[in-house]
Amino acid sequence: EDVDASNDFPHYRPPVPPMQARIVGGNPVTDSSKYPWSVSLHRKGVHWCGGVLVAPQVIQTAGHCCMSNGRTGADEAILKTLNKHGDPDSLKRTIDPSKCRPHPDYVERGYLHDTCLCPIEGDPIDPKIIAPIEINTDAKYPLDPTLDETLDETKVGMQMFKTMGYGSLNEQGRGTEWMMEVEVAYVNQDKCLRA
Repeated sequence: EDVDASNDFPHYRPPVPPMQARIVGGNPVTDSSKYPWSVSLHRKGVHWCGGVLVAPQVIQTAGHCCMSNGRTGADEAILKTLNKHGDPDSLKRTIDPSKCRPHPDYVERGYLHDTCLCPIEGDPIDPKIIAPIEINTDAKYPLDPTLDETLDETKVGMQMFKTMGYGSLNEQGRGTEWMMEVEVAYVNQDKCLRA
């Protein structure tokens, strides 16, 4: 069931259609050890979404990847891969979509709190083989004047972050078969909701 959150969030605008990419372009990632915690999530044998290993047995992905229009999400995780279908040395793990847990405040229409945790079945991933991503715990980074009023707004747009995945190479394009990386400028939550 869609929930209209526009009254609860003054800067809320309905999302772009789900298949329209927000981040496009980039360069091929050629070394699988660069983002070892990256995951290609599959549903019924087809690449569904990207994710990251956040603990030896837990993958974090977008909430809309766990459930979308009443459909369940991914049922398989492929780790240690540059190709979204897997590489010869990739690790594969089963996911039970019914055990995935979206954020308690997730709202599908608008993608508010669009995050989800999925436990993987079987043995935990050995951190010596694939270490989980390190989560930022520094509340002052990234620099966000909506969180710290002493910050200069002009410096915020200069913060660049690297993101990676199997997204589109151009605005109308389909997702790529190979992992790509691209640098993007930091955008605070208020601007993101108005985008």
